[in-house]
Amino acid sequence: MSIRLILMRHANSDWHLGVPDHARPLNTRGRQASTALGGWLRHNQYLPDEIISSTAARTLETCDLLKLDTQPRT
Repeated sequence: MSIRLILMRHANSDWHLGVPDHARPLNTRGRQASTALGGWLRHNQYLPDEIISSTAARTLETCDLLKLDTQPRT
């Protein structure tokens, strides 16, 4: 049995004055990149059994935009 481990970083986000780091959302480029990466992962059958994610807004937004069937575990 082989195991494939895929490590990903959240997509691009911006610094917003007055917004705590943990609450920073993705920017337009980050949302586009997440959507494109999700399409690539699905097209190439890289479908995870499990996703482990930070609770930071930008990481959860990245996971959501990938449009994978697996929900992240935080």
